[in-house]
Amino acid sequence: MNETGRILTVEGNHVTVKLAALNCFGCMNRECKKNDGIISAINPAGLLLEKGQLVKVEIKTPTLAAQGLKAALPPVIGFAAAYIFTRFFTSMGEGLRILLGLIIMAVFGALFYMFRSRFPAKIAASVTGIEEIGEAC
Repeated sequence: MNETGRILTVEGNHVTVKLAALNCFGCMNRECKKNDGIISAINPAGLLLEKGQLVKVEIKTPTLAAQGLKAALPPVIGFAAAYIFTRFFTSMGEGLRILLGLIIMAVFGALFYMFRSRFPAKIAASVTGIEEIGEAC
């Protein structure tokens, strides 16, 4: 994800940025959309940043992929664990085992969602450059 945004606050190496446009249709980042495009980012290059500047903000594709994998794994692990565990109950049919696996998958997904809501992922966005005033139009 590469976006342009305006700096709202600068606190040391961390900045708060309001993204210029929220038209990233492929992105499922509801937190970004829910917060009206306001995200936190780090300034790894040590750029001299000031409130009101236009900056380029980036989240690297491998980081996004890793976050997606972390979100997808708990439900899949829950399904696999339930499906394997129910194998020890010989009176259960295949359909019931699959149904229990799907239920546990939904429970693990909901638990992970609640966990991530309470303990959000660390800042993944970084400021990669300063936009010139003419470039933002």
